[in-house]
Amino acid sequence: MPNLNNPKKKLMKSFKIKLNVIFILSIFFLIISSCSNESVNEEENSVPIEVVRAESRFDFNVAYEGKKITSLEYLNTRDIWSYDGDKLIRIDIGLTDPPSDNSEEYIELVYDESNRLLQFFYKKEDRFGYFFSRTDIEYSNGRILKQIYIDQSTAFGPQDGILEFAGTETMLFENGNVIEIACVERGDKRFFTYGSGKSPFINVDNFEILQILFSSNINLLSGIPELFMGVNNLETQKHSTVELEQFYDTEYGQNTLPTTIVEINQVGSLRDIVSIIYQ
Repeated sequence: MPNLNNPKKKLMKSFKIKLNVIFILSIFFLIISSCSNESVNEEENSVPIEVVRAESRFDFNVAYEGKKITSLEYLNTRDIWSYDGDKLIRIDIGLTDPPSDNSEEYIELVYDESNRLLQFFYKKEDRFGYFFSRTDIEYSNGRILKQIYIDQSTAFGPQDGILEFAGTETMLFENGNVIEIACVERGDKRFFTYGSGKSPFINVDNFEILQILFSSNINLLSGIPELFMGVNNLETQKHSTVELEQFYDTEYGQNTLPTTIVEINQVGSLRDIVSIIYQ
């Protein structure tokens, strides 16, 4: 007759139960970890859908097709972004409903055979006047050279359609960040430094094109370099010819994308608080 009180058999039975428990717990935590990683990855790949500037009372909403921006809405107007495949080719600016009479503003983009931005044209015409410019772009050793030409026109429209040279602007890049913008003829420069965090719009398509457009002297949500100047979070902006320096303190939520950017001037006064909402 077998001995039911055999301590060796009891020990083996207890050991098997513990193994089963450990196996079940391992599977459970593996599933939880997988879901958590998927959530984190999804958040890390998010794109901004709303940007609110508290002090200046300026905010805009962003619509997408995939990761391509299709429109920006702000101040009861809308910018419509058009594409040829994945290439951004035109932005119609300041559209209203109903449309404004005798008013037109747009940017058109032209690319070379390597799909690098070669030129862009900017036109603005309304009851206040007329402006047209062409910007030619060259690339060299981490630097972008922009040659700017404008139509010397009257307030009533173009005189002869002849574009005259207006100036040269250079952009110097380092690790995907714009670290210097120089207006050659005027001799003034802007310098930028960055942290190790991510920029809010880093996940949108055509980000390199946006760096060029949003740093240019055109009416395209101007004055918000903290959103588009670099792949990393902007920390400081300084001018070479004027006593002007701005600081940017970036706060992050649970993911790796910034949720709040606090702008402070050189004397420590608050300039603005930028809040960013993602999808």
